[in-house]
Amino acid sequence: MKAVTYKSVRDGILRKMGLDSSLPPLASQAAALADYVQGALDIAWDFYPWPDVTLTQERTPTGTPAHDIAFEQPGETPIGDFLQIYDLDPDDPAQPSHSLRFSTTDTGATLHATDHTPGTPVWVRFRIPAPLFTSRDYSASTAYQPGDVVYHDSTGDCFLALSATTGNAPTDPAFWRRQEIPAFLSEYCKAHAYASTLLEDGQFDKANYMFTRAEGILAEKQDDFWMKRERYHHYTARFQ
Repeated sequence: MKAVTYKSVRDGILRKMGLDSSLPPLASQAAALADYVQGALDIAWDFYPWPDVTLTQERTPTGTPAHDIAFEQPGETPIGDFLQIYDLDPDDPAQPSHSLRFSTTDTGATLHATDHTPGTPVWVRFRIPAPLFTSRDYSASTAYQPGDVVYHDSTGDCFLALSATTGNAPTDPAFWRRQEIPAFLSEYCKAHAYASTLLEDGQFDKANYMFTRAEGILAEKQDDFWMKRERYHHYTARFQ
């Protein structure tokens, strides 16, 4: 997946605000922008099953009995949202697949016992986890716990701690996971986050206009994906 840095998106928002992006933002500005970008990505993630962030992979359930599929499994791509679970590979035309019933839990998903033989492999269609953002700078002297998120100015990215760590740089994939912003969502994030700054500033009419522009960008991207598949479902207004 082609990705852009968090800093490139943040700087784009600052420029829309009429600020010099070559200067470090104030701490309060940086914190607010991280929240606005987070809100924008969370909306975009659920807007459409974007091919760039939606995968179908084989998984072997675990547990007693073995009907469970965890969000995080060693050596496997993390799962953000379960979309569908199949008994066979749905992309293999030689063998028709069937959708299996499941329930989501705090740690993953559990297949219905009547649909699944314990321990047999299944194919999971899922969205990868939405990226997380923060303005908190990484510090080599801080003890981080799994799930902590830091901003690494040298790379311009945010990173998620995978395990307890102190002194291991965010660029070390054994301890950290880069929080990637898909390139195709970058302009939407800038527009939506900028609209949030206008709303916070009391510029309601301009904010509503920018929110509409942001929604138009998302709808345009959705149309583009449909057209690439040579399928046409509706026309969407494009905002200039």
